[in-house]
Amino acid sequence: MQGEREERETVDKNVVAIGIDIGTQYCRVAVWQNSHPVIVPDEEGNRAMPNYVSFGDARLIGSGAKARQAVNTRNTAYGVKGLLGRNYRDPHSQEFMKMAPFTVINKGGYPHVQVEHLGKQEVFAPEEIIAMQLSKLKSMAQTFAQSDNLRVAVSIPAGFSALQRQAISDACEIAGLPDPLLIHEPAAAALYYTFYSQENPHTSAGKETLLVDIGAGTTSATVMTVDDGVVEMLAVASNVQLGGDDFDRLLAKYVVAELKTTQSVDIGEEAGVRSRLLSACERAKRALSVAQTASVDLEGLGLSERIKLPNLVIKRDQFDTLCNGLYAAILKLVQDAITQSGVRRTEIREVLLIGGATRTPGVVASILKFFEGSTPTLIKIQNLDEAVVYGLTIYSAALSEAEKSAQAQKVLDNMVVVDGIHHPISIAVIPNPDSSSEDAMDYLPPDGASPHECVLKTIMERNKISPSRECRAFSMARGDQTTAHIQIYEGADDDPDNNVSLGYFELHGIPKSPSPGKRSEVKVCVETDARGRTVVATASYNSKKGSAARTVPICPGRLAHHTKREMIQRVGMLDEHDRIYEAQTLRRNNLEGYCYNAPGSIEELKRGVDRCLRRLDDTGLMSLSDEELALQEELLVALARRVLPPGYAIVRQPAWRTET
Repeated sequence: MQGEREERETVDKNVVAIGIDIGTQYCRVAVWQNSHPVIVPDEEGNRAMPNYVSFGDARLIGSGAKARQAVNTRNTAYGVKGLLGRNYRDPHSQEFMKMAPFTVINKGGYPHVQVEHLGKQEVFAPEEIIAMQLSKLKSMAQTFAQSDNLRVAVSIPAGFSALQRQAISDACEIAGLPDPLLIHEPAAAALYYTFYSQENPHTSAGKETLLVDIGAGTTSATVMTVDDGVVEMLAVASNVQLGGDDFDRLLAKYVVAELKTTQSVDIGEEAGVRSRLLSACERAKRALSVAQTASVDLEGLGLSERIKLPNLVIKRDQFDTLCNGLYAAILKLVQDAITQSGVRRTEIREVLLIGGATRTPGVVASILKFFEGSTPTLIKIQNLDEAVVYGLTIYSAALSEAEKSAQAQKVLDNMVVVDGIHHPISIAVIPNPDSSSEDAMDYLPPDGASPHECVLKTIMERNKISPSRECRAFSMARGDQTTAHIQIYEGADDDPDNNVSLGYFELHGIPKSPSPGKRSEVKVCVETDARGRTVVATASYNSKKGSAARTVPICPGRLAHHTKREMIQRVGMLDEHDRIYEAQTLRRNNLEGYCYNAPGSIEELKRGVDRCLRRLDDTGLMSLSDEELALQEELLVALARRVLPPGYAIVRQPAWRTET
């Protein structure tokens, strides 16, 4: 964060800092107000908006879409964050499609959501679905802050690849939120914790801290040090395919098996039933966080003619037995983070738990057991579901000219988050067979080399602090090779296909080696910026015959500029259609309400007119004062307003005055 302070110079002083946390199940937006982050509620007063978008005769986003999902299953998309940055054949995409009650198709090698909207078949990229949610959150923040001048920070899971990160950035651009500040969820949570720790003079500092974040779809374990406002992320271990949803799916699998055994009922593959069962299991899981037993509602599945039980009782110990594998997977991340950090388990002084799934008693018990004998302080952050969005808003405020009190400015100025890259950066090489020699260099692949001949050589290690620059020297594969082929990857799997390709470029004109037994050397460097992005790669050579270098920007992502422009236009058109639809719906509802209420209002107006006439009849021409006449007029006007249709107003004409 310290490395980005200069961004303040280019930001309007009237800017409003906001944070947006895009979760798997819910998203949240907060605004910096009165020197603190404040959650913006949706139109129903909810502090979190479900990540649902429903299509059909109208488009609904959030709570309305989720409520509509049961009767509009095929046209309601949710959880598509898990498809960002993945191709259609990706195992995770395939698993997602098995569980999704809506249609996911292959378009250009990538998963897209297919729905019926306004009488037509429409196909949306995952980035567009996320952009629709972001657009609504942006509108909520603008209305709440009464400003269109926003500076936004957006969350990304710690385990997201460069492609997934770029997909989030593309979704923000499509939603009208250009150049978002993207920050890893653990770093955002650490900012929130540090901000309020700095405000509390009794909070001790200099502690090795473990932060465990278990959301609906992702889990991470982070080892960090917190000292006087400085947060250094020592190591992060994450799994973007592990989260609270997995607890729901395990419980649903158990219920399906129980119904098959005890009721001889096979729920089958009906999308609507699967979706309703997962919702029922989620409610039961939440109940087990505070009770020893809970019931999975079976009546709501819509299969009452086949299932004779109204519900299925599950005990907490049964649930823990089902989830032992998930607890073990979470602890593996904890162990990996501790190992990578170089901190001993007994040196961990605090354990911070955030994310809704950390409410699960079995999760807490397994973590406490892991630290048995060292007894770190267990801290459950207040509003643990909101820690990330609070941290994002604090981050945005720190890097903008948003209004702050002197105390808040002092705290923010002292805060520094030192984060790193969460995936290693590697280059494809052909291994040197003489690996026993310390001076042996791996070879850059020659022309025509198959990717399967290559392995990956790490240039920048995971958890390397950003910004950074790392270089490594390589040999040409042949003495007569004059072109270096540079393929940069994110990841370190020996099979390049199992990693994320960041870019490819060539360096030409390399002199041939003068000696038959020698090969020319090329130095390859990669750089990351303050936000942890791999931004450039450089290849260079230097010999007696000359030198040359080539630097290329790293721009991962699959969306072409013209494609993004089309998506921006389409999402904008949908937003405009929604505004027109909502305005027409409101006007129609108001008119309908008027029609129902008008007869009663007319009767009240008649009674008011009668009262006024009686009053006038009972008094002489000059007996009523101006004040009483004005009162009678106002009473009639108030009654008359109730009779008029919505949108109409009574314009009072000035009383005639005799000029003297």
